[in-house]
Amino acid sequence: MKSKQNSSPRLDIQMSWWAMSGLFGDMSIEEKFERISQAGYTGVFARLTESDQSDQWIKLLEKYSFSYGVQSFPKSADEIRKLIIRAKAMGASYLNAQVADYYVKADSVRNRW
Repeated sequence: MKSKQNSSPRLDIQMSWWAMSGLFGDMSIEEKFERISQAGYTGVFARLTESDQSDQWIKLLEKYSFSYGVQSFPKSADEIRKLIIRAKAMGASYLNAQVADYYVKADSVRNRW
């Protein structure tokens, strides 16, 4: 990944948002961002936020200069199109799309799309 400040490559180390669940009790979103920053991470890997939290997330991503990777489990081509639009609006660096059910055979997935 290239830094926004210069063209030198840098390592981007993102904290998985779901991995924090239950670690610190009830913390606000901003307190979690602060903990992630203090631990030395450079970004967050999380599912897309609820619409009512999007503005807060965008502000915190900017405040902490964090990158943002989106975790998703789309079930259709239409759903992935919507995810891409929302992820882009949130400033995500990438979208990680995984098959929602690992027991699904490849042929049945291709036929859904």
